[in-house]
Amino acid sequence: MRKLLPALLFACLLMSTGAWAAGTITETWTAIGDRDYVLKFTCTADAADGSFPFYQTVKAVDGWVYLITTDPGSTAPTDDYDIIIKDSEGVDISGGMLANRDESNSEQIIPKINNNYVSRRVYGPLTIEITNNSVNSASVVVSVYFNRGP
Repeated sequence: MRKLLPALLFACLLMSTGAWAAGTITETWTAIGDRDYVLKFTCTADAADGSFPFYQTVKAVDGWVYLITTDPGSTAPTDDYDIIIKDSEGVDISGGMLANRDESNSEQIIPKINNNYVSRRVYGPLTIEITNNSVNSASVVVSVYFNRGP
């Protein structure tokens, strides 16, 4: 038993280090006017393989999304990384406009529906997926601006 205990503790330590390396996404909600809000996703890739986790918002968005910005961090993601933000029905709320993001510049898009750039009605939780990144611990902030108009 005395020899088994150190081996078990060592095995537990090895298994737990993988959990520390996992990427993270957090959400922050801020009112920026009477009816305007920004939902900010702060995203950090996995320290071991550069992957970002799949994430669903805790709260539901209820409003018209009119702008989405991306701001790569000091450890920038791979050039042309992709972001998909889906509504509760699984539809990409940007209309594909968050593909091929730049690794060093902040960028902004207006949602696109059927070749038209317009505000898009969203109700329910959102999911965010970031793919095509291979930089370990890369970071990016994705901000979704929306209006809770009448």
